[in-house]
Amino acid sequence: MTPTTSTTEGVCGSVTHERVKSPHTPARRRPTLATTADIRFPALGTEVRIRVEGPAAPALARRARAEVERLHACLTRFDPASELARLNADPRTVVPCSPSLRAAVRDALAVAEATVGAITPTLHDQLCAAGYDRTFEALATARPTRRPVRSPRPAAPAGLVTVDDDAGTIARPSGLRLDLGGTGKGHVADRVAALLAPAGTWVVDAGGDVRVGGAHAVRLDGTGLTVRVRDRAVATSSVARRAWASHDGRTAHHLLDARTGEPARTVAVQASALAPTVLEAETRAKLALLHGPAVLRRHGGVLLDDAGTVTQVGHLEVLA
Repeated sequence: MTPTTSTTEGVCGSVTHERVKSPHTPARRRPTLATTADIRFPALGTEVRIRVEGPAAPALARRARAEVERLHACLTRFDPASELARLNADPRTVVPCSPSLRAAVRDALAVAEATVGAITPTLHDQLCAAGYDRTFEALATARPTRRPVRSPRPAAPAGLVTVDDDAGTIARPSGLRLDLGGTGKGHVADRVAALLAPAGTWVVDAGGDVRVGGAHAVRLDGTGLTVRVRDRAVATSSVARRAWASHDGRTAHHLLDARTGEPARTVAVQASALAPTVLEAETRAKLALLHGPAVLRRHGGVLLDDAGTVTQVGHLEVLA
């Protein structure tokens, strides 16, 4: 079998699209030339890249971008006009919500249940108290400002939040605000993957959280490794890149300990996890930062510690 490859630079490094042609496949008299659409745009707090191959590639890429932008506008907590922000500001305990918001919150609650509350959407106020009260782009350019330091508090139990699809509502105690974070990003990437699935060969890359159709090479930044990923996802979580100066002048990061409401003490500075979906890969990467490599063994992954040591876990098809 002879592979043909083409390499393009992605936001998580080099993503190589690979097509494999079998020698037993009969030649076609009039082959249809594949069309490639490759677009990048800002959304979900990062740069999103969508690459699609096939005759319908341009139309599929446009649909995928529209879906990302629609869901971003619904789920971001940084835009007061978003549906999530309106839910957070609503004093009612039971609020009518769209199917899109209900689906994203349902996924976040499922992750909270699966991780026994270690990763939960109920840390909104604790993230703001730690200094993550604006986008990372804004944090990177803003000067640290000292504010009254609030005592951190544990996350509220995710079981206080319920999604009722029959009634079309989300219920939670008044004043309990939600942040979907990386779980929301994984949810969006998986929704877009479902749109692109008919193409067979495609990439959705949301700032290093990648899901692919077909065989692709994905470089894991900071590790020196490139791995082959086929019809699945890889996600990376880092407490070095997602960091900022908090209101009290200390360095903080986005991964909070739900038991205390403070930035967690992690066993590594970066973790990458493979899984069938971005949502699962994102969850496993965060758990690996919190608890170590055991959670990576099922699908494979990589840990990077603060000394720069790279540890491969489970089965990985390493290309370089």
